[in-house]
Amino acid sequence: MDYFIKVDINNLRTLDKDLLPERLAPINYYAFEEEGDSLYAYIKEVDFNEAELKNTLPPNSDYSIEKIAEENWNTKWEAGFSPIKINDFVAVRAKFHPDVKGVKFNLIITPKMSFGTGHHATTFMMIQAMEHIDFINKNVIDFGAGTGVLAILAEKMGAVEVLAVDNDKWSIENIIENIEVNNNENIKVMLAESIPGENKADIILANITLNVLSTSSENIYNSLDQKGYLLVSGFIQEHEPAIDAIFLKSDYFKKITSYEHEKWACILYNKS
Repeated sequence: MDYFIKVDINNLRTLDKDLLPERLAPINYYAFEEEGDSLYAYIKEVDFNEAELKNTLPPNSDYSIEKIAEENWNTKWEAGFSPIKINDFVAVRAKFHPDVKGVKFNLIITPKMSFGTGHHATTFMMIQAMEHIDFINKNVIDFGAGTGVLAILAEKMGAVEVLAVDNDKWSIENIIENIEVNNNENIKVMLAESIPGENKADIILANITLNVLSTSSENIYNSLDQKGYLLVSGFIQEHEPAIDAIFLKSDYFKKITSYEHEKWACILYNKS
């Protein structure tokens, strides 16, 4: 049986709480929840290193650790999960919830230990922005796919081919399950650290951290067809200039628009 570590981090300033997911992601923390003044960070037990955690946390913060069995995660999640509605465009719900009325797309997502249900501001904004992009007959890459929610939505919006890429085996298994329950047929799933060089797309969706966006920028550029669209999130508003510096260098991209929600940011670019 697989086990996970839940770290409950307290005594954080607002800025520290916003920045911590980006600081923890490079040391294999990949799911985060905010509740009151606490930040919950999740990591596989095999990846957990307490010394690394201590070195990453800001001064004066404190934390507690809880070991969670894989089989107990869904029980905890189901107890606290409620559907989320994004305008009249999309509802994200669990399989045990009825359809949400008054939306164009009902997506069924069981996240397990993957990230991405629409509840976090970054996923919310990615979905919100997708409403204004034409996916019909497009090839799409969802880089850092998590639960696969964005890939699933892209196909339902008319994409003819979608590649969902994630570097976590558990996420890959979760994506496959969510694809099946949503009756998607045109999504390929790949376990990889980056977008394979032979894959090209009209649209790339990347809800990942500032660090990954920075190290993957050339790969993202080379994987996007001319005039293609890049939609990114996973970083706070204060890092928007840093993201622009990455993708606007040498006129690689043109910035179309940006979104802000709960101190997080989302940006849409067009390849020059």
